[in-house]
Amino acid sequence: MGILIVENDIKWIDHLKKYVESKGYNVYYRQTPIQAYQLLEELPISGIILDLNLGLGRNLNDGFFFLDILETHKIYIPTIILSHFSDKKGIGKRCFEYPFVEDVISKSRYFEYQKKIVNFLNTSQDNKIKRIRKSVEIRRDFAEVKHLFERLHLYSSQFYVFNHDDWPHLRNKEDFTRIFKLPMKQRGPLDFLYGEGRQLSVDMSYLLQSFNDTSLYPTLKSFVDHIEENCLQHIDHTRKVLTDAEDVVSTLNNCPWAVDQMIELHKRQLKIFESLFNWVNMVKESNLYKLEARHGLPSEIGIDEDMAKSKDRRDVFICHSTEDKPTIIAQLLPELDKKGITYWYDNAEIKWGDSIVRKINEGIRISKYVLVVVSDSFIKKNWPQVEFESAMSIEANSGEIKVLPLMVGDQSQIKALVSKYPILASKLYVKWNNGIDDIIEQLKARLNP
Repeated sequence: MGILIVENDIKWIDHLKKYVESKGYNVYYRQTPIQAYQLLEELPISGIILDLNLGLGRNLNDGFFFLDILETHKIYIPTIILSHFSDKKGIGKRCFEYPFVEDVISKSRYFEYQKKIVNFLNTSQDNKIKRIRKSVEIRRDFAEVKHLFERLHLYSSQFYVFNHDDWPHLRNKEDFTRIFKLPMKQRGPLDFLYGEGRQLSVDMSYLLQSFNDTSLYPTLKSFVDHIEENCLQHIDHTRKVLTDAEDVVSTLNNCPWAVDQMIELHKRQLKIFESLFNWVNMVKESNLYKLEARHGLPSEIGIDEDMAKSKDRRDVFICHSTEDKPTIIAQLLPELDKKGITYWYDNAEIKWGDSIVRKINEGIRISKYVLVVVSDSFIKKNWPQVEFESAMSIEANSGEIKVLPLMVGDQSQIKALVSKYPILASKLYVKWNNGIDDIIEQLKARLNP
């Protein structure tokens, strides 16, 4: 486990790094919110020390933007805040609105509060998880089944630990990289085991805590039916991922230790996943669920129907790297405009002051398809990959086509790209080199079958 320092003052980075390392902790540091968020996706982090003044001068926007990212993605890692401002300006009160913030310390009085830093670092991960569990309240209209939702929250907390501790440790700190020396036929299912296993932990840690969002789930029935209809039906896919990996392991003379541990971790996740069947059945026996079902209250809030009627509905979300804007995107967008194909494109949609994470999530949600421009520059960028993985998760959960890969490069380059994302080998993709006319025609055929 490690401590993440989010700070852009080199002197403070050096000071904090030395101090935290002296207490026996691994230390990682990043200077921007996006860089910090990307690191959280890759490494197990047990605590965060955040300088709220990440912007130029004393601008707090970047600091609160990072807190918003954690909140949006339900990444409840215990966090301690450093700030130039005194609490007279109400900074502390605003920070403590985030359930994972444990303390706010003025930089001018930092040395007086080093004891608080030590106590923060010495708090065990188990205690942190307990605090995370307590940080989510069960909505009052679910009082009748509160005990069942407390159990659901325990499931969510465990998936959270799997995602932030176990999967990244096995992937980055053990011998998992040995699989990259294997032939693609053996390597693919093992790489897929990690990708699907971790994505399951991400999705479930978020979903199983989302019941408090009344905009998504206005009733008990709407949440329970969503769990049953859109999640549990995919359990066969989850089992197949595990079986395919076990079949490969049975052919290896010297299987990487990390792979064996991932298989066991996948089994533990699957066991919790399967227990949701019983949870759903128990909730369905409640008086509240039966009452809502009897009076015909919505089992789903009709997001797809609403979006179909909405003027904001888009045909495609353009997922790409910045480096591909002047070459690929500059040629693609005018042709989409000519053919009347609507699209969500970051430069046109994200305005000054907008939450980038929230806008991107909204763009993926309102778009029928996600057109992923897969290139050499794409695989070097974390943020487009987050968008891609999010879209693949939606596709896996819904059972409907969501991702349309557009491969950039010659045949050897495309082969290398597919090796990076083995899941693409199972999808029919279109090549950029085929020409813009062919791409547009195939997209029109997909939109108007």
